[in-house]
Amino acid sequence: MNPGGSDAATIIGAAVASTIQASAERSWFTESLVLLASVARAAEQREPPLPGGQAELLQPLAEAVARAPAASWWWEPADLRQQRWAGCDHHRTLARGGDVARAVEAAEEDAAAEEKEAIARDRALAARRGGAEVTVTGTWWSGPLGGTVWTSRGNIGDLPAVGLACAEDPLGEEEFEVWAVGIDPAARVYEVHEPGDWERLATAHPRDVTASRRHDWSRWTGREGQWILPDWRSVAAQWDGVHVSVAGYLSTARMAVDIGGGAATLLAGWDADQTLWLRDVFTGTRQLMTWHGTPGPEALDDDGASTT
Repeated sequence: MNPGGSDAATIIGAAVASTIQASAERSWFTESLVLLASVARAAEQREPPLPGGQAELLQPLAEAVARAPAASWWWEPADLRQQRWAGCDHHRTLARGGDVARAVEAAEEDAAAEEKEAIARDRALAARRGGAEVTVTGTWWSGPLGGTVWTSRGNIGDLPAVGLACAEDPLGEEEFEVWAVGIDPAARVYEVHEPGDWERLATAHPRDVTASRRHDWSRWTGREGQWILPDWRSVAAQWDGVHVSVAGYLSTARMAVDIGGGAATLLAGWDADQTLWLRDVFTGTRQLMTWHGTPGPEALDDDGASTT
């Protein structure tokens, strides 16, 4: 629960000043894994925005973090030489060849059917309730699900893949097969480093998802109106993959991004430094290890995971 009032501002200001003081001497300033733990905790904890102007009090801390050597890679494009795919019980097979694009097609067909069902559901509920607003749950995620291929970079220190630590919606303790995935250096990868990048992608390839997303997204953001996501089949005609950097995730995820015309978009369920692949541009794959543990901050604990 967020504190409020002048007391909260004093507490936040003092905490920020204490953290920034002698920041160069703190481990988070120079050690990538220590600072990455903060990103992992941010992904795990869904907290609404701070009230009033309290967020502005964190600006000096954000600037200090941005200057930290440990965060220097947060704005980098996808590292095509060090991509990692993690397979698990509910996603055992790394799609190859035409199956990569077919998985995106199947996900978009499911999404279109879901949107139609949501529209019909809302109309039926409104008719039964005399037009009154009905609270229901919808879909949270922005990316295409199912058998689609997602990777993140590795290794960061002893962590075999960033995606094992920065996981928005982990399912608890699991066993993962971690694979190295070589990417064609000529692959066309769209980069999301800030909200404007996500806005431009959605604007260039718009798909209306208001019916399926408005219930969850409006409750989260407090915004009512039309919601747009990228049409991934359209995106695939121009790009081979879409990468959301750590900086892109921290600045964009879970916030309504205005795209004009009374519409907005949202980046949700996408992990930091994660790349969605829309077609097979892989030059090769190689199994590296078996990782057992709970994705999220625990993955960065010394005894939070095991590898073989």
